[in-house]
Parts: sequence; C-alpha cells; structure tokens
Amino acid sequence: MPTIVTLPHRLNVETMYDVIGRAIDEHQKARGQDITFDFSGLSFVDPDGMTVLSNLLEWLKKREVRIALANCDIGQPAIQYMDDCGFFGLYGNGALRTSAATRETTIPFRRLLVEESHEWLDLHVFPWLAEKLQVTTASLAEFKTCVREIFNNIEDHSTERIGCAHIQWFQNEHKIKISISDFGVGIPTEIRRTYQVSDDAEAIALAIREGISSKRNGRNRGAGLSYLIDNVVRRNGGSVSIHSNRGQLTCWPSATGITQHPQASPGFYPETLVSIELRTDRIERVEEQRESLEW
Repeated sequence: MPTIVTLPHRLNVETMYDVIGRAIDEHQKARGQDITFDFSGLSFVDPDGMTVLSNLLEWLKKREVRIALANCDIGQPAIQYMDDCGFFGLYGNGALRTSAATRETTIPFRRLLVEESHEWLDLHVFPWLAEKLQVTTASLAEFKTCVREIFNNIEDHSTERIGCAHIQWFQNEHKIKISISDFGVGIPTEIRRTYQVSDDAEAIALAIREGISSKRNGRNRGAGLSYLIDNVVRRNGGSVSIHSNRGQLTCWPSATGITQHPQASPGFYPETLVSIELRTDRIERVEEQRESLEW
C-alpha cells in the first residue's frame, strides 16, 4: 500500500511542515517507497508552497521513491495555476489542460543546479522583472546580487547542490515574491560545526550576521545573508523569512531599522527555504550606465 500524503486546503509556509513530515522523517528517510500525493483538498498554493512541494518531489525522486499525483481537479484555480507553471508536465503524465501556458505574472518554478543559477538570473529572471516593472536592469542590480547570494549559500551549505525556485509578481499588491529552497543538512547543522548555539533558531540568527560563516575559508564570511536582509528589508521595506531544520527567522522593517524574530518552527525542514517579498513601489529607478568610447 502506498503512503498517502493529503495536501492541505492552503499550501504555504505555514502548512508545509505537515506535508514534509508525512513524506519523510527527521532522519531524512522516505516514509515508504511508494508515495501518493492527494490534491483533492487543495484550493490555494503560493510561491513558497510550490517551491517546497517541487523540492520535496525532487528529493524523493533522487532516492528512487515512486511518486503518484492523485485527484487533480482541473476546475480548481490552484490546480490550474500549478498546471500553467508546468508542475504536472514535470511530475505527472503531462499538462492537465491543453490550454496550460505560462502566465505573465510568473516565472514558473525551476529545478536548478547551482552552476546554472547565474545564467538563469542574468538571462531570464531579471530581464523579465525589468520589463514587467518598467525599470532598467540597473535598478535591480542589488536585488540580483541578493538572489545570487542565496545560490552561493546553497553551494556552501547544501549536500545536494540543487535548488528549486519560483517567482511571482503580485501587481495589485505592489510586490514580488521570490522563493528558493534546497534539501541537505541545513544551516543550523553547518553552523554547529563552528559555533556553539542553543537551538536552530539561534543558529539561523547567527548565520545572518555579517562576518559569521560555518566555512572557515568561506567566500562570503556571512556577508551573503546579511547583505540580502539589509537590501530587501532596510532599503526596500520588504521582508525575508528563513526556515531551516527546526528553526525559522523572519525579518521585517520597523522604525528602528530591521526587526528580527527567530523562533522554533512547528516542524522539521530538512534544509533551507528563503522567502523574499520585494516592494515594487520602493524600487529606485536607476538609468543604465553608458560605456564611454575612446577613439
């Protein structure tokens, strides 16, 4: 008999722990060699939910777990959205609808090797964002560096070297949601190799401090996550949340600068999810710099 994982009514960062816990245990063992994901109750999915589910399926596939997707009602908007993002084309038997197509407000989730991420960002993601937001690519340069650092972090901390990413533009809410996740040992496990911490939440809070790194010869010495939070939260007024192992940390703007809230998570996350919300109405317009030619 297959293991049945019933997806929740709303698949997002709050409900992902239950989904993961039904599929794998804390020892990173699948709860069966045949796992069926039941979509019958799903009516909403956000970028975090898409990214986590995609990454979970990739994790199971790599361990030769047989996966089935059941009760996918194409009348449900959430199922239509996932179909348009190519989810069922990749993990099922093909697109559910002949009309399935990428939406103008999304960059569908991607499974990326770390070494592929820079080209994806340079040639696809940020030119697309610049066009949609009607700004120059120079206006988005710092944010591109931030996202690049997340993939650098995957390279430093993940045993898998694979990330899943999903980006959605919420035009009416003036925000962009960027969700990037990978599966491996997690930031807290890496931090404990160098520092003494009391719990996973404290480990994540330590990891985002500039100059802190679990890699003694690390490229960034902790600058990556620190730079990400400074640019997204303090300068843009957006938010960043990080989930890893049994800890989570959320950062948002406040009158004093940046408020950080580390806490224990309601479940176990095998590696790291970084969720970013950018405010599109706070992006500074910067003109492209023209190269001067000398004759």
